[in-house]
Amino acid sequence: MSKQRQSKISFGGSKQPVDPTWEHCKVVTSGKKTVLTCNYCGSKYSGGVYRMKQHLAQTKKDAAMCKEVPPEVKQFLLSYIKKFENDKEKCEELGDLNGEDELGTREKLMRNALDGTKTPNTLSTYFKKPKREDACMAICDFFYANALPFNLVNNKYFKRMLNMVGEFGKGLKPPSMHEVRVTNLRKKVEYVHGTLATFKQEWKRTCCTLMSDGWTDKKHRSITNFLVNSPSGTFFLKSIDTSDIQHNAENLFALLDGIVEEVGEENVVQVITDGALAYVKAGELLMDKRKSLY
Repeated sequence: MSKQRQSKISFGGSKQPVDPTWEHCKVVTSGKKTVLTCNYCGSKYSGGVYRMKQHLAQTKKDAAMCKEVPPEVKQFLLSYIKKFENDKEKCEELGDLNGEDELGTREKLMRNALDGTKTPNTLSTYFKKPKREDACMAICDFFYANALPFNLVNNKYFKRMLNMVGEFGKGLKPPSMHEVRVTNLRKKVEYVHGTLATFKQEWKRTCCTLMSDGWTDKKHRSITNFLVNSPSGTFFLKSIDTSDIQHNAENLFALLDGIVEEVGEENVVQVITDGALAYVKAGELLMDKRKSLY
């Protein structure tokens, strides 16, 4: 990596570590929203720097991959993300740090970790084992009372939830049922639609593959999932209840044809289904109608 590039993406002389991603995007304010524009491909993401960082590092996580990012920038941000996650886990092992002085200590721990400084052994005194045991038991009680699968503790959203609660600190008011069912659900739908819009732009540039996957339960109820694959990753498009649809070639053709129309025939280069005879025939009908598909 050249010295010029290194200086551009370094932390600089600030006391607090500055996310290097800011050096590779522009900040544009649109109404009440803050929009970040990629310096290399022009892609736009609202909110903080997290999605832009994933975009530039080409992680395929929560953002489409940047096709124009220089290799050295991509590699640097990948290393930065991995190091930050590892160092954050080390800091979290020290337990909850409550109070103004202790929060300041936690910031020092994170800064030392990012700077490569070893953490003094004396800081282990901040690890409050009894409080952690009480918190873990409260979490387990929630699992036990609601018969939740134990492997949910490995879910990335479960871990992210706990991290965000910890960052908020004491006194967090949990979301109301209205916030869960209406307010935040709408926000999440808008977020997914925004992500889909980003993927659609990618499909226009690189084209994509439409994938169909059917599933039937013991009561003969069936659903068909449709996914779209491109260099940016695989996007779950929709799931259709096909329990009342006879799975013959004509009906499957109509189903696939409608999805191709939704994605855009000019964007789809191939359609992948299972090898059932009805799907094979439906594929032939689809190719007869849309000559650019395979």
